[in-house]
Amino acid sequence: MKKNKRTLLLILLLFALLIFSACKPAEEAGHTMTETESTAEPTTTVPETTPAPTEPPVREASEIKIGMIFYGEENDGSVLTAALREGLLRAVEELDIGAEQILWQYNSREADWTQIEDSILACAESGCQIIFGGAREYASVIAAIAEEYPDIMFSCIDSELYNGKNSGTFEISLAASQYLCGAAAAMTDNTGHIGFLASKGTADEDVTAAVNAFAYGVWSVNPQATVETAVTGKWFLPEIEEQAVANLSELGCQVFGGYTDSSAGLRAAASSGFRILTCGAEDASLYGSAGETVIAAAALYRFDTYFLTKLNQVISREITGEAWMGDFFNQAVEVRSAWELPQTAIDQIKAWAPENASILEPSLLSAPASETTAPESAGESSPSDSSENTGEQPASEASAEQTTEIPATQPDETAPEETAAPESEDTLSSDSSETDEETSPEEEPTITINEETGYLSNIRIHEIELPDPEPTEQ
Repeated sequence: MKKNKRTLLLILLLFALLIFSACKPAEEAGHTMTETESTAEPTTTVPETTPAPTEPPVREASEIKIGMIFYGEENDGSVLTAALREGLLRAVEELDIGAEQILWQYNSREADWTQIEDSILACAESGCQIIFGGAREYASVIAAIAEEYPDIMFSCIDSELYNGKNSGTFEISLAASQYLCGAAAAMTDNTGHIGFLASKGTADEDVTAAVNAFAYGVWSVNPQATVETAVTGKWFLPEIEEQAVANLSELGCQVFGGYTDSSAGLRAAASSGFRILTCGAEDASLYGSAGETVIAAAALYRFDTYFLTKLNQVISREITGEAWMGDFFNQAVEVRSAWELPQTAIDQIKAWAPENASILEPSLLSAPASETTAPESAGESSPSDSSENTGEQPASEASAEQTTEIPATQPDETAPEETAAPESEDTLSSDSSETDEETSPEEEPTITINEETGYLSNIRIHEIELPDPEPTEQ
């Protein structure tokens, strides 16, 4: 009985194996599918990578670092150094950049250029995104370094540094502003002799334009006044400027203007009680405590106008180079007058289109001019009395020669309508020879350019001799 049960169990087991073999799908010979294989197309596995870091679109104010290179010492009386410092400090304050983020480099002026190069490289290697050069002598050194540091912007004052990529130049023209200072000087003066300190002669076109513009402003108020101009020969000669003031005061000058880098001359004039007209910086230390009471007018550099533009480029990670010119017309120069320079005179200057104001530029002032009829002016009049007192002149149809008078291509909308012009419209359209016959020179004085000196005819030049060098001990 047990044997039959075992036989039956074995038969059932064999039967189950047969059924299982019949249900299994047929396989190709020599191949057995694994549990992980499937009939789907294989996929390529891409290894995971970390995305490259990207810089934010703008820099934070705390990231900005600025280099500023100066020719002299911090407080050596240099008007340019003081003006550059003032402008840069105003700009960083407006952008919430800390003053400690500026790397100041002073006294960079060795003849072999090694100290200049070291100063610039110190700024570049310390992480400055922009570096300013405060002297034209730096241009060639900066040009070479700019090629080695394409990610840093460089800019040098009053130079030809410009590569269209990361280096440029900036400067300020004082011609229009010196005109207003000259007008203020004539309003202040009662001697007929106004002193002016010039750093260079006619070889420097910028200085020539400034001197002529100042003299033109004087003439527009008082055609009989003489601008006694002392040429020192260099930008920074404190002792010579002080001597020049003493010499000019002996000629009767009690009002002094100037275009030099040293403030020593005007400081000496202020300490003597003379009125001064300053250009450049408003740092009170330049002219001493007396300057607060005797400054008749000031044409102040506003380098922050330019610095703000460049620092905003640094913030936006823009790298560029350009040639920038600042002047009275784009608010890079601010004119202040303690002697109530009429607003209409300032409005007249602002109304000039740049091409009309080019009469004050060197290219025109350095050429001889023909004598033309000038506006009638009295010593007591001011530039605001009429449009002709600002120097604006009718163009003569009889002559195409360049004149020193400002062309009347833009009307003075600020001048009172009842103010009589020096000539009527009928006279303007008539032949100029008829006007000459009807008008005497005493009534309508003229101003021309002296062909020998290159200066306006109301300027008298006084050369200041440099002292002989002290003998060296053997």
